[in-house]
Amino acid sequence: MLRTVLGLFEPDVDVRPLLEELRHTSYRPEEIGLLMPLKGEAPVLPGWLVAARPTPIPNLGTALVAGPVAPALTGTCCGPGDLRAALLGLGVDPELAGLCAEQVRGGMTLVLVRAEGGLEAARRLLVPGEPAPAPSATPQPHERRPSRNRGRHARLTVRPQQQESRPPQEPRPPEPAPRPAE
Repeated sequence: MLRTVLGLFEPDVDVRPLLEELRHTSYRPEEIGLLMPLKGEAPVLPGWLVAARPTPIPNLGTALVAGPVAPALTGTCCGPGDLRAALLGLGVDPELAGLCAEQVRGGMTLVLVRAEGGLEAARRLLVPGEPAPAPSATPQPHERRPSRNRGRHARLTVRPQQQESRPPQEPRPPEPAPRPAE
């Protein structure tokens, strides 16, 4: 099942090194997405980034769009420019999708990875301060690498929630009604 990890970055943060690190961490170009509101000229992005181009988006202005979020924002999946609907289409929690859309409208850059597995590296890179997963019985070499947060994250406003389904909680028995005073 495809899952999505999101990271939000201040407008002055250069996300190009992060995009390269995600690519070299084993994610395919079509699994890495970007939505960067533009104020001026677009930065030069790596040539492997899928569908990276400045795109006019209603209620946002011109933004640099690439990867899984690009088809939705250009109108092939949902209404053009509806970032919240685009994120919902990528399996993002509705509340988180709304918060991300609001932050991007405020100028923040959205970087995302949408893949079937191996999202630990994406979480480590996109969500600073995310608790490390519990060690498995047979740790893999990539799980033992130290965190490489090199100050790329000026501020992360919204943290992704794990999209796994949880079993329903059992209802509590009703409290007994208070007895009337005699």
